[in-house]
Formats: sequence, structure tokens, C-alpha cells
Amino acid sequence: MQASLDKTPCSSRAVDGFVRGAIIGLAWGSVIGGHAVYSSGHRGMRLAGALSRSVATSVGSFGGLLGCYSGATCLAERVRGRSDWINAAAAGAVTGAAIGLPTRSPQVLLQCMVITSTVTAASTLLMQR
Repeated sequence: MQASLDKTPCSSRAVDGFVRGAIIGLAWGSVIGGHAVYSSGHRGMRLAGALSRSVATSVGSFGGLLGCYSGATCLAERVRGRSDWINAAAAGAVTGAAIGLPTRSPQVLLQCMVITSTVTAASTLLMQR
């Protein structure tokens, strides 16, 4: 899959990933977060405040993780000179580390890295077929 290698800077691809993730997070936080906030009994201004916090958290999380994945994928492509599932696995491991790092548990960190790496590599292999 050499055709997908381009000269776009990795920082631009990471920002693009962040923006795309933020849009997904906005939708997720609005729908799923809205339901959760409403179900917890918040009404009126408390509902608006809780919903805005939920949306902001989702936007930051989805944007940060997708930006991290996009940037790491680009960096792996530049270093290796090809675009394949190995880049997705490496970027998945980096993104998994970002997910597991706040726990401060080496076991959880490793689990997040392995699971995220496996899922991203498998999805890339399936999309290439």
C-alpha cells in the first residue's frame, strides 16, 4: 500500500485526527452523555452544566486519542517507508499507552497497549482485504 504515503506533515495529520475525534466526541457526548445525565436526575441548569462537562470530556478524550493514533501512524509510515498493518499496530500500542498511563499500573498499561494494538492491526488487515 505504498500509494497512501504522502508528504503531509505528521503534525497536520495529528491535528486532523484530533478534529475528527473531537467531532465524534461531540456526537458521543451529546447523545450518550445526554442520556446518562438526564437519567441521573439532573434537570434545568444542572442538566446543562452536567451535559456540557460530559460533552467536553468526550471531545477531549476522543480528539486526543484519535490525534495520537493519527500522528503515531504517520510517524511509523515515515520511519518504515511503507503503509501496512505494522504501522497500525505500533500506533495502537502508543494510543493504548496513552489510555493506560493515567492508571499508573504497569499491568493495566500493558493490557491497554496489547488490546489497542491488536484491534487496530486487525481492523487495518480487514480493511485492506
